[in-house]
Amino acid sequence: LNGAVDGGIYQNIQYIKTISNPEKIWIIGGAEIYKSTIPFCNNIYLTQFNDEYECDKYISKDVFDGFVKLTSKKGLDCEFSIWNKM
Repeated sequence: LNGAVDGGIYQNIQYIKTISNPEKIWIIGGAEIYKSTIPFCNNIYLTQFNDEYECDKYISKDVFDGFVKLTSKKGLDCEFSIWNKM
């Protein structure tokens, strides 16, 4: 889906399901998009970089409330993890 469909996040997700019947819908943020779509997510695929960067937005740790870490794997300068909704 290119751009936002008028009607809100829930309606957009329902619309995507009707046009393509996807097994998974990938949500690629910004901060506000993540914040508004987390309640609809069953899994979080997270990449955390080990270095520090100058940023103006961060993911709050409370985003993971209600999720449990299933697996994680360390990369050269990052960690990949999968979180599942409880």
